[in-house]
Amino acid sequence: MRRVIASPYISLDGLIALPDGTSDWPKSGSERYAREILPMLFEQSDTIVLGRKTYETMVQFWPNMDPAENRFVTPMKTIPKIVFSQSLSTVSWGKWPATLVKDDPVEAMRALKHQEGKNLLIFGSGKLISTLAQADVIDDYWLQVHPWFWEVE
Repeated sequence: MRRVIASPYISLDGLIALPDGTSDWPKSGSERYAREILPMLFEQSDTIVLGRKTYETMVQFWPNMDPAENRFVTPMKTIPKIVFSQSLSTVSWGKWPATLVKDDPVEAMRALKHQEGKNLLIFGSGKLISTLAQADVIDDYWLQVHPWFWEVE
């Protein structure tokens, strides 16, 4: 059975997105994650799962990046994407596969877990992760914890 792996960036005070709603995280604290964890996650996964907000952020740059810019461009481009959204009508990822799923995420992910394949890897997607966590669908968490506290009221 496939495993569902959630790997969001998170601050020490529990934020998945920055206070202004962006995800432009500071670079400090991510060296080990980039060097060891992320390559392992890509190797063990054959699908990247995204919620709407994370998809809308990532699709703006990953499909257009040159692999010479970042060693993770190739897996971020070529590993098929599943995007959960009730509001989007279509999704694309350049010339690489992306599938829009409007079904209940819990039932859809449970069904995907029973299909043949490698792990299902979730990046960002706080609302999706919360929904799946409450239904006990996520098998493992690989948190990229940033050593920051954001003073959010």
